This record gives sequence, C-alpha cells and structure tokens, in this order.
Amino acid sequence: MVTQHTKNRLSMYSAKATGLGLKVGVPIATVAAVYLLYIVFGDTIRHMDKMSPADRQYLVVSVHNTGLVLQWASVAIVLSLIVRFFFTESVGLPMTLGGALIYFGVGALFGKSAGSLPADAQAIAAQAAAGLCRAGMIFLAPGVWLALRDGIIYIWRGVSATRVVERRIAGAAVKRTGRSLKPLTPCWESGYCRDVVRDACPAFLKKKSCWRLKMGCLCDERILLKAAAGKGLDNDSYRGIMKSLGLDKPIVSSLSGQIKRARCRRCNIYLDHQKQKYRLLAPLVFPLVGFAVYRGYDTMSALVSLGVEKTDRFFSFMAISTTAAASTPESTVRIMTAMVAIWVSVLAVCYGLRALEYLIFDLQV
Repeated sequence: MVTQHTKNRLSMYSAKATGLGLKVGVPIATVAAVYLLYIVFGDTIRHMDKMSPADRQYLVVSVHNTGLVLQWASVAIVLSLIVRFFFTESVGLPMTLGGALIYFGVGALFGKSAGSLPADAQAIAAQAAAGLCRAGMIFLAPGVWLALRDGIIYIWRGVSATRVVERRIAGAAVKRTGRSLKPLTPCWESGYCRDVVRDACPAFLKKKSCWRLKMGCLCDERILLKAAAGKGLDNDSYRGIMKSLGLDKPIVSSLSGQIKRARCRRCNIYLDHQKQKYRLLAPLVFPLVGFAVYRGYDTMSALVSLGVEKTDRFFSFMAISTTAAASTPESTVRIMTAMVAIWVSVLAVCYGLRALEYLIFDLQV
C-alpha cells in the first residue's frame, strides 16, 4: 500500500522532473525552430548554387540534426506539460492551437514559397519544414484529445446548476427541505430565510428581494444583530440595546456597490436564485451550438479541404519521385470535417457554458 509520504515524494520528484523538462526543452526548441524557419524562409538557401560542396553537406547535416533536436525537445515539453497539468483544464486547447498553427501554417507557407526555390534547395527546405511540422504534430495530437477531454468534463460539471454552485461556494448554509427558489420567487420564501430574522429584514419589510436592495439577512450583520436583540420583545431593555448598537434607526447600507456584489456572490440565497436562471438557460447552449455548427459546416468543410490540399502540396515536395502526389479522397475530407465539427462542437458547448456561468454568477446578469 502506497503511503501518503510516498505519494508526496513522488509528487515532488514529478514536479522537479517536469520543471526541468520545461526549463531545458523550451529554450532548445525555440532556438531549433528559429533556425529551421530561417532555413525555410531565409536567404541562405536561395543562394545554394554559390555554396561549396562542403558547405552544402554541412547545411544538410545541420538541418537534419536540428530537426531531431526540435523533435525530442518538443516531446520533452509535451510530456512535461501533460504530467504537470494533467488534472487541470488549461493545457489542452493551447497545445492544440499552437500545434495546428505550426503544422498547417508551415505547410501552407512552404507550399507557396517552394516554387520560387532552386531545384537543389527544395529538398533541404522541405526537410527543414518537415522538422517543424513534426514538432507541430507532437503538440497537436495530444492537445486535441486533452482539449476534448477537458471539454467533456466541463460540460458534465457545467450542465448541472447544482454542481456549478457547489464548485463556487464552500461551507454553504443548511437549507431547509421542501422550499426552493424559482426564478421569480422572493428571497424570504427561500429555504435559507429564517423566520426569526425575516421580521427584521428590510427586504421582507419592503417586499423587495435582497439582491435588488443589495442588503439582506446573510450579508448584513446589523440585520442579524437587530433580530437577535429583539426576538419580538418591545421594552426599555430592548430599546436600550438597540440604541447602544445603533440599530434604533432604519438600516441603510453604506457599503460600496463592488463590496455588495462581492457579498452577493457568496450568498446562498442569491446563488440559489441565480442557479434557477442558469438551470433555465444552460440547455439552450446545446441547440445554439448545434445550429451554429450546422450553418458553418460548409465553411468548415472548405477550410478542412484547403488545409488538406496545402498539406498534400507540402508533402509532394518531400517525395523523391517526380510523380505528382495523389489527392486526398473526398470521403477522407468528409470524415475529417465530421471529426473537426464534433471537436469544435464540444469546445463550443464548453466555452458557451463557461460564458453563461460568468455572466450569471460573476457579472450577476
């Protein structure tokens, strides 16, 4: 049985190893990528006809070795990121976008510029571009699955208003069973409102919910003091206590709007009220995303087809044979488009729920 001490030591060693991988891998990969980009798009390779055979051989070897260095540095970075941030939702999407930008961007740019290169320079430029594309795929492949995993996990958490509230607040007040807020139900009819406090609460007396007054029994201690001091009594002792506490005058909140909103974010009554809004609006995210993906499916298919075409053109320059590269079958493009649509849909629902949560619970819409 693994003890807690062993787990802590393993976690410490893992953090040190992944930190070292990032500290060493990032600068090495950066230098290697800059060198390969210079080879592909710089002026050196355009003047290969002026190089000596020894210089050409040196260039070929350096491009090959730099590509290997970039490849293994990228592997070290990706493994370090996955191990270090496996249980967080912050690494999948950046890896996907960065890898896609490198993989498809380099291929597309090289496809445009390769035609202007001398024949003997195209092979070396293609080798350098291939090294960059391999690095992009090393980031892209695991990034896609991590982003998809993160999106599915967040959808499972975010589709339930109760789980959203539980994640946002700890140490919640005990709620009485059988009483639940609906979107238009006032705060004093909630399961959190106590009868002994309600009679001293300005929200109940004014018949206006506490989130509109920005003042209520769970966020203004003077209301609690007034209720505790009174307890329904009206005598000289009670009035003396009220006067000494400064509660003999109407309660007027002197807090700023920012502080009031911050208190509302921690208030069980207000969170329950906002939860009902979230519960009503969250299911609408799914059909909206579905409609958006349906409307943009043709555009998505065209972009996928263009990306495949640019990639095919890039790899055609790497072919030793002079025969033209075979075009990708239309069925393959349709399958890739469907996969991209599913991936985009999951991420769109995920970030749609995040945006809705931010609007309702943070901006208090």
